[in-house]
Amino acid sequence: MASPTIESLCCVTVNSDFSKGFLQDFQSVPYNSVSVVAAACGFFGAVFQVCVAHSNSQW
Repeated sequence: MASPTIESLCCVTVNSDFSKGFLQDFQSVPYNSVSVVAAACGFFGAVFQVCVAHSNSQW
């Protein structure tokens, strides 16, 4: 599984000036917001699958 750190986002190395500027100017709020929304979608999707499977299997 991929690491959610910014260094692994774009194969950024801290040796170049572009990479240093990218890391300094990185806006973490939108990145974290997208990460939280994606995690919530995955969580609710898994809950939905379990609920549908449970309601379809009537013992």
